[in-house]
Amino acid sequence: MAVVLHIGLPKTGSSYLQEWLSLNREILWADGLHVVSADAAHRLGTEAAAGVADTQRRDVRQIQSSCAFSDAIGEIQVPGRKTIVASEYLSMGRPECLAEILASAKVVVSDVICYLRRQDHICASGYAQAVKALGHSERIGTALHTDRLDWHQLYETWRDAFPQATLHIYNYDKCHAEGRLLRSYKEALGAGGLATQDLAQYVNLSLSAEMTEIARMLNERGKLFDPDCLLKIQNGRRFVPFGFSKKTTAEFEELFIASNRKLAARFPQEFSDYAQPGWRSKGDDLTDQISPASMAEILMEYVHQRSAAA
Repeated sequence: MAVVLHIGLPKTGSSYLQEWLSLNREILWADGLHVVSADAAHRLGTEAAAGVADTQRRDVRQIQSSCAFSDAIGEIQVPGRKTIVASEYLSMGRPECLAEILASAKVVVSDVICYLRRQDHICASGYAQAVKALGHSERIGTALHTDRLDWHQLYETWRDAFPQATLHIYNYDKCHAEGRLLRSYKEALGAGGLATQDLAQYVNLSLSAEMTEIARMLNERGKLFDPDCLLKIQNGRRFVPFGFSKKTTAEFEELFIASNRKLAARFPQEFSDYAQPGWRSKGDDLTDQISPASMAEILMEYVHQRSAAA
């Protein structure tokens, strides 16, 4: 029994690709590919994260209560099929722990798929999402090294845990820009020539640099807000995407470019740009730079929009 693992790092199209798997479950089954349920895939991810990630998080506890570990194992033990396990929770745990779990279930991992983004880009996107959706209000601090952002170490860790597997490591931003995200995914699954129901590439709408700072300030004051309303307001204003400052971007470059060069040596077609010096942000950080007049103007429009929708 063979298994394909999709390690869904945050902000790398994981939800989109999981939606595609769900939509094409029957088509893939007819071609010899079995897609496990999202509950089972997430359960395996949280099991491998025990002792590493915060397993007391509400979402993790909910996953563990909604799907028994034995049921998740049962879903991957399908003779005669290549089983696809796709989950963002697989990125939380230890690959060696997951390897032990799967070996005990007598399944062999044939392929590991992972999409990466440059470290400053993935963190800037994550920060903006945390402000927009999670009530985050902290200002951006000094960039720090963490193994979770060391992409060459990530590659080596998964390679060592599954030495018999083929590792498919892709540059998410490049795949998305070239319109080959889904094509690369299908090829990694061994379904490149299969006729499937394909979804148009999409990304979640993001707040602009200006609206991200407005949202952060509202969070700081403990004010609940409607992100959709802020998105509507920004449509009528000059749109500058959120991104880290030059200083923060340079800090990320100093921390991770050496690791990226090692990764680029292994996958030059995908990651040569990650190894080049002189990183530039894709947007602006307007923390503490919104004028009182702009703040008042936006809040007045916000109140108007909310009143009109009531």
